[in-house]
Amino acid sequence: ATGLRASSFERGNNWLAYSVLSYVPLHAYAVRTNSRHLSRKQPTMAIDHQSSEQRIAAASAPRADRRTWLGLAVLTLPVMLVSMDVSVLYLAIPSITSALDPSASEQLWILDIYGFLLAGLLITMGNVSDRIGRRKILLAGAVVFGVASTMAAFAPSAGVLIAARALMGLGGATLLPSSLSLIANMFVHVRDR
Repeated sequence: ATGLRASSFERGNNWLAYSVLSYVPLHAYAVRTNSRHLSRKQPTMAIDHQSSEQRIAAASAPRADRRTWLGLAVLTLPVMLVSMDVSVLYLAIPSITSALDPSASEQLWILDIYGFLLAGLLITMGNVSDRIGRRKILLAGAVVFGVASTMAAFAPSAGVLIAARALMGLGGATLLPSSLSLIANMFVHVRDR
């Protein structure tokens, strides 16, 4: 976004620049350009999906206490585990190859099935968590992810490991949107966010 000029934003020629820059006041980008953009008063556009009553309530909401910050630390653990599990298997593939003797296509499925299901089900599981409840889906995803991780750790064959990694992708897809939405709902004060 730093390479975009304010003049292309003002003319509306670049819709991507408009969508990206509409979250940030225009004067922050006008400083990087020449001085003729500073002399004009530009309206700052902010895309906000909250009503004015919700904004007032969020501004006057109580600040986050110690329990809220502890909740943030607890909710970042599943996010970290899901994120790490995308690439941690690259380090273990030599020992997996010697122990399970998978074929080349099985090695690819072992590495990639987790990311495929995680990315493919992320939006769907976010919608499900909005309908059923974020905490319920978070707990169900943690159980599925934990059982699948245990199953993957003691997999006797490549097929079982692929199935376990697929279940881990399903569990990870339920953990990420529910934990991130719970974090967003825990911090209602504007300054805490």
